[in-house]
Amino acid sequence: MRPHLTGRGPAPLLPLFSLVAGLLVSPGGAAHAGPAPPGDRAAPGRAAAALTVHGLGDVRGNPTLPAAGAHGTSVTRRSHAPGVIGATGIVHRPEPGAGPERGKLAAVVTRGRAAARRAFTASVPELPRKQPFTAYAMNYFTGEGPVVFRSGTEAEWYLFIDESGGRGYVPFESTGLDSERWTASAGHALPAGARHGTVLPVTQEEYERLLGAYTMG
Repeated sequence: MRPHLTGRGPAPLLPLFSLVAGLLVSPGGAAHAGPAPPGDRAAPGRAAAALTVHGLGDVRGNPTLPAAGAHGTSVTRRSHAPGVIGATGIVHRPEPGAGPERGKLAAVVTRGRAAARRAFTASVPELPRKQPFTAYAMNYFTGEGPVVFRSGTEAEWYLFIDESGGRGYVPFESTGLDSERWTASAGHALPAGARHGTVLPVTQEEYERLLGAYTMG
C-alpha cells in the first residue's frame, strides 16, 4: 500500500505491532532455580551468569534489570557510561550525524555479603533527523472504540467511527473539532475489521522502513 499524498482522505495506514527496539533482561529462570544452600558464596556468580540481555546491538528504549535474580539473590544496576545509559536506565541517544555510542551497563548481584558483577556492552544509535510527516501508522485490535486525529499534511481532522458488528472503522473528515459537519472520506484503504486503534504520524523514511518490514493483509 504505497502512499498517495496528493489525493483526499487520510494518509495511508499500516498495521504497527512492534517497532521499538529496547532491552529485555530476564533473571535466567529465577522462578525455577530455588534458593541456594546457606553459605553458598558462588550463588551471585551463578545468578549473574544466568542474566540474559536482548537487543544490545540496537538500544533505543530504556533498559530494565530484575530486582531479584536466581538462587535468592538481589540485582542492582551500575552504569560505566552515564552519558549514554544513566544509572537509572535512561538512554541518551546521540544527536543526528554523531554516530552510535557504546556504553557499559553492569549488573551487581548480591546475596548476603557475597557479590558478583557482570557487564553488558550496549550500542545506542543516533537520533534520526527531524523530517516532515507524510503518512500514518496504526496499531489496532478487534475490539471497539473510535479514534480521532489531526492530519499532518492537510488542515483537516479525521474521525474513525467504529461500526460495531459491521465494517469496523469508517473514516470521516472535518475542518476542525468544533465543526458540526463531518463527511465520509473518499479514497481510503483500511485493514479489514480494524478497530480500537491508535494513529501515529511517520516520516517518509519511516514509512518506507515500515513497508519493508510489514505488509497489509
